[in-house]
Amino acid sequence: MSKGLAYFCLFLIVIAVLGVDYLVLTSSNALSKLAERELAKALPSLEYGSVTASLDGTLLLRNVGLHATKRNLRVLSADQVDVRLTRCKGQFVPQEITLVDPRLTLNREFFEEIAREPAHRPLRELYPPDALPRIHCLGGQIEIIHPSIFTWAAPQTFAIEDLALVPVDGYRYFAGGRLRSALFGEWRLTGDFDLDTGAVHLALSSDSVLFGPQVRDVLAPPIHHDWDRYQPEGPARVRVQIDADPDEAARLRATIAPAGMKLCYQGFPYPVEDARGELDFFSEGFVIKHLAGRTGNTRVRFDGRANGYAAEADFKFRLEIDSMPLDDRLRAALPPGAQKIYDQFHPRGVLDARGLVVRDYGPDKPVRNPLDIRFRESELRYLPFPYDMTGVEGEIHVDGPTCIVKHLVGLHGTGTFEVAGEMDHLDDDPRIDLRIRGQNVALDSGLKHALSDENRKLWERFSPAGAVDVDWRVLKERGAEPQHFGEATARGCRVKYADIPLPISDVTGRISYDPARVTLSHVEGRLEDGKVALDGTATVAGKDLWQHDYAIRATGARVDERFKNAMPKTIADILDTLQLTGSINFTLGFKMMGEGPTEEMHWNLHVKLLRATADTSIRFEDLEGTVDCVGSIKEGKRSGSGTITCRSGRIMKKQFTDATATFYFDGEDVHFIRIHGNAYGGTVNGSMSINSRTSELSGEFKVDRLELREFVRDTDNYANRALAGKVNVEIRNLAGRGNDSKTITGQGSMTITDGQLFEVPGVAKMLSPFSDKKRFDAGKIFFKIRERRFDIDGFGFQSEGGASIVGRGYLTFDGDYEVVLRVNPAPILGIRFFLFEGISAIVGQFMNTRLKGNLESPDVKEEEVKPN
Repeated sequence: MSKGLAYFCLFLIVIAVLGVDYLVLTSSNALSKLAERELAKALPSLEYGSVTASLDGTLLLRNVGLHATKRNLRVLSADQVDVRLTRCKGQFVPQEITLVDPRLTLNREFFEEIAREPAHRPLRELYPPDALPRIHCLGGQIEIIHPSIFTWAAPQTFAIEDLALVPVDGYRYFAGGRLRSALFGEWRLTGDFDLDTGAVHLALSSDSVLFGPQVRDVLAPPIHHDWDRYQPEGPARVRVQIDADPDEAARLRATIAPAGMKLCYQGFPYPVEDARGELDFFSEGFVIKHLAGRTGNTRVRFDGRANGYAAEADFKFRLEIDSMPLDDRLRAALPPGAQKIYDQFHPRGVLDARGLVVRDYGPDKPVRNPLDIRFRESELRYLPFPYDMTGVEGEIHVDGPTCIVKHLVGLHGTGTFEVAGEMDHLDDDPRIDLRIRGQNVALDSGLKHALSDENRKLWERFSPAGAVDVDWRVLKERGAEPQHFGEATARGCRVKYADIPLPISDVTGRISYDPARVTLSHVEGRLEDGKVALDGTATVAGKDLWQHDYAIRATGARVDERFKNAMPKTIADILDTLQLTGSINFTLGFKMMGEGPTEEMHWNLHVKLLRATADTSIRFEDLEGTVDCVGSIKEGKRSGSGTITCRSGRIMKKQFTDATATFYFDGEDVHFIRIHGNAYGGTVNGSMSINSRTSELSGEFKVDRLELREFVRDTDNYANRALAGKVNVEIRNLAGRGNDSKTITGQGSMTITDGQLFEVPGVAKMLSPFSDKKRFDAGKIFFKIRERRFDIDGFGFQSEGGASIVGRGYLTFDGDYEVVLRVNPAPILGIRFFLFEGISAIVGQFMNTRLKGNLESPDVKEEEVKPN
């Protein structure tokens, strides 16, 4: 460019020099012919239509054209060139040159040819510096043809509205003027250039250039790549600076200052409006300074540098975004890989971002967009764990398919969460390492549905409710499924385990989880009025198959229908058959694996009875002792065995102690064997079987040497009566349904020896005439059990002095009795016969008195009965 301008000015000076002799000529025609000869010698590449020399010191050239270099490139043409001469230091020199409608054509070939031209003699040897003319253009145009800037087939023309070149000092000119383009608008030209040194400093500036598709169309195709990267549209201030110093290449700098322009960066096609700032374009690249814009309430700032325009050029830009909504518009602006990351979190809300747009030099280098993103009052739902988080605040770092979660905090209901970790390859098969800490996390349906299908089954097994604190970790390697690890600390939760469905409240403790097992440690809670503790593990035993191994400890548990139904079926059947109620402490350990028909369970149970009651047809009360049993259910078949140790209790309101028994399961039958206990100084032995489904029972019992005195003392209304003796009882063929006393049948006998039976209820008055016979010391009763009573086939009492009583009657389970009897002053066929032989054959022959009453009442009704 500098050599071209120098060449153009040289041309003007030569024209002036050729006219210095016109004053010595007396003829205008002669002057013109002389000028033509001199022009042809000095500038053989100059074309013109005619030359006219005037006596007033002017030259007029018409239809002027100037060809530059050996390739004869036409650089300048003008309809007319006027030259005004003046005398300087004894010679005529041009004072002012006016070009009328000049057309200056600048193209790359011209500058390349000028650069190859051999050096000419210095201008100072040809022309004095103080005689440079002023140059002025009237109209005309400048035509630029440069394939690096404009489309070769569409040269860009700038109309010259005003252009003047004024000499300043030496060979330096000041240039100033105005140009206009139909496409690029009005421009100002200012600057200077030195004809001697070749230095050029020129600036073209415009206050308003309207960028848009029309401008893109006239630019060279190589520029389209960078144009399309930013898609500018709208007004901007533009300044083009051309600088060339001696022996240096010309430097081009184009500065664009958007003034409310629209931009849309190709790598992040999020439209920005009202863009303002500054962009500097150089031949080797461009710089973006303080570029800022907005979209709604979103503010975007952008700056940086690109080291070239080619596709392999490297660049680095800084990006700042404030208050950008997390919506579909943002998602659409992301590249496909980033969209996959976006979809992983399904965000909503507002973010701020700080980051870079970076590309290293090379033909195959990718564009990277490392961003630090800060969420403000946002919502997230991480796709592999779809659990809604609201009020999210915090920062993540995204670089391509890598996302580093620096620190996020959020809410879900009343729970608070903190998340940190790293995710990689999110655009393909991700690798994940996330750490999640939560406080007061609600065990609600949202958390349940976020779990995997396998873990939801485990959830349903425990039916948890309430809140926990969690410390969780999610790990996933490429090509594998996510793995979860962590601990949850219960905060007053509620749990109902499906296999032992007792409602446990106020649960505290720790639950640890990894892909292979769930471990419950020191999990404690409240079971109505009692307390319960649970420890154990659930271990993966196969696909969708868990093995459960737990130990449940309860204190003060109340045995009711709900409790019975919560126990393993074998235990529930026993409890239901025995109609056991009251409070117990128990420890239940069980292992279970499989589901449905393949379910297998092994259990062991230790129960401590706390004044429990077995409300069967024969009522047991105030039971205190222990029950230990083991059992299993496999393929629907139950088996098990155990022992019962009862320190004390009451049967039919009567006390027994130190009772023991062994039991085992045989299908639906439970067999109690080696039953042994103590009662009122005697012993009780026997055996019994109960069907757990039908409650059908059978058994037999013996009571040996029960102390009658102790037995009577335990009966309120007879505690002070003088009754004593040794009692033996035998019950045979006991049968019926344990939950229906009317069905109980059996037979047996009771023998009393070493007795003191004078105060047998209702008999004392009958015996008063025989008081000198002392007391009754032996007796025997034969009875049958049916319809909730003891039918007494016959009984007899024998005194030391020989008096006797015989009779028959019944005694109900409620204590009501009716007997008919006779008192005899003499013995009944001898004591041996009385004790060991039946008396039923003689009972009916002596009856003369009927007694009615209740064992709990001292009142007795008496009436006379005639003997048979």
